[in-house]
Amino acid sequence: MMSYDEAFLASDELVGLRYFTLDDVEAVTAACQDSDISRWTTIPSPYTAAHATGFINLQEGWRGDGSAFHFAIVDRSSGRLSGSIGLGSIKLPPTQVGYWVAPWARRRRLATHALRLVTTWAFEDLHLDTISLVTKIGNEPSERVARNAGYVFSDEVRDYGPENSSDRFAVRRWVQANA
Repeated sequence: MMSYDEAFLASDELVGLRYFTLDDVEAVTAACQDSDISRWTTIPSPYTAAHATGFINLQEGWRGDGSAFHFAIVDRSSGRLSGSIGLGSIKLPPTQVGYWVAPWARRRRLATHALRLVTTWAFEDLHLDTISLVTKIGNEPSERVARNAGYVFSDEVRDYGPENSSDRFAVRRWVQANA
């Protein structure tokens, strides 16, 4: 039987990072009902269990071809799913990291700890040179997470958004280089 710590790809005293499973559909769906998540990310709103199931079902394929890695952020003290953090564009650099934290887990530095863990993992295990992240202009909590995890402000992009989407917005880009 796998121990609690062995279930995590990476962990510290506050958070553990593990792959998502279909057992997470309910918690992901509940978290993504939060208006701040839809305001500051590109996650669809309203967010349904079908969205969560689809997202989780894609994970194994992305890991298998090395194009993306997404992890559940788990609060070590409670064992509760508290957010998501993922690396994308791995095959088409620059690799980007993105994250969200459930409303019940905010203001506890879980995102900062998760970002540090996933960044270290990506540099050591994936041998990446640089990772970038973007924050929508005005998302000060996410900017604090970036700074506190060692990311450095790079520039602003005024016309940013998902491919094949007319939803464009202004962002700040942050980067961290592998030392």
